[in-house]
Amino acid sequence: MALDQSQEHSIKFLKEDSGSKGLYAQQEEKEINELSKPEVLRAIDEFEVACFSASSEKESLEHPESSAAEQKKFLNHLKELCELAKEDKIVNPFKEMGTELITLDTGEVIDHEISNSLREAPNIGKAMFTGFVRDRIEKATKPLSDVIPRANLFTFTNRPPVDLKKGASKLGSAKANTALVTKLFMSLRARPDLDIDDFFKHENQREPPSLSDQGKLRSGTKSDILRCLPGMPGPGPSSSAKEASVVVLDMAALIHIIKTQRARVFGEYTQMDLIPYLHSLMTDKTTRVDAVWDKYIEASLKTQTRVKRGGTAGYRTRVSAKIPLPKGAQWQKFLKDSQNKDELFQYISDELLKTTAGSKYLLLTTKANLVLSNKPTDLEALSPCQQEEADTRMMLHLHHAAEQGHMRGQLTQKSPTPSL
Repeated sequence: MALDQSQEHSIKFLKEDSGSKGLYAQQEEKEINELSKPEVLRAIDEFEVACFSASSEKESLEHPESSAAEQKKFLNHLKELCELAKEDKIVNPFKEMGTELITLDTGEVIDHEISNSLREAPNIGKAMFTGFVRDRIEKATKPLSDVIPRANLFTFTNRPPVDLKKGASKLGSAKANTALVTKLFMSLRARPDLDIDDFFKHENQREPPSLSDQGKLRSGTKSDILRCLPGMPGPGPSSSAKEASVVVLDMAALIHIIKTQRARVFGEYTQMDLIPYLHSLMTDKTTRVDAVWDKYIEASLKTQTRVKRGGTAGYRTRVSAKIPLPKGAQWQKFLKDSQNKDELFQYISDELLKTTAGSKYLLLTTKANLVLSNKPTDLEALSPCQQEEADTRMMLHLHHAAEQGHMRGQLTQKSPTPSL
């Protein structure tokens, strides 16, 4: 029954051409009958659809996103982007003249490896397409089903690896030293006539572990110097600090101390978090405040030391008034990048001058080699200054304050407790 129904269904396609239904005794009709089988008709029908349907239709060369709906959607998105840029809620891409690749929402500056990878993406794609055509179509050295290797491009999510194996390297060095000392001790036990103290007087490695870490010279710890200083003040302001008329601050240390609590963006940080803390260090007799910042010179010898301390663990971020402020651990990670701190310090220097323009006290703040003031004053002895560290510049500011008649000064350095 099923075959008969299929036969009748197939004959329906032949009626349109031949119209001969009762001539199955003839040879030609037998051939037509064979051709009218479902399998043959299905193959013929698919062949006609593949060959004649596509050619009969007019080929469309328009881009899929060139429709009116897609164009309207793109125009709305562009208008929203322009409005956000006008309100300074994002980095304005139309005002950026540099070569850095910056995210619009967070202001993060992408690494050069990522930007170079994105620039080379079209060339890599063209090279892979050329190789595909050459190997699989022209020369036929590879089958069409052969897997195309993935191009491992660096993107916003796929970032270059960061060397954070400092702890693992220290553990491996300790294990190697333990194994070496164990072997030396066992060899010493085999010679009971040797003196153990005399044996360990000699170096057993090419680089002494007390001076180097796997061939790299160890850097000193600044806190060890405090042991040599007698008469360090206790916690809290001293009696001399309460009588000080000038306050000299190591601002780089204060930035690490003051947490980003109330402010949401960089433009609010100075007014909401930094200024209240500065006022807490001042007294009724304070008439001058010196905010001294560090400088981060790329060609400095201290750059390598900062890299060893984790300077490559942070991400570069553009500092602007409407850029979101990092919070918690992200704030400390932000401060590990020297360029971030240099740009932040210069930005806060300008904000301090704007905020304290109408204040009663004199504010001096450093910005790179210059010294800025919120009131007219003689700064010839302070500006310009080539000193890199704020420690040295603070002494120059104290000397300048003493020459202008200030008898007592308060110096806050590396901790919220005044040290002088």
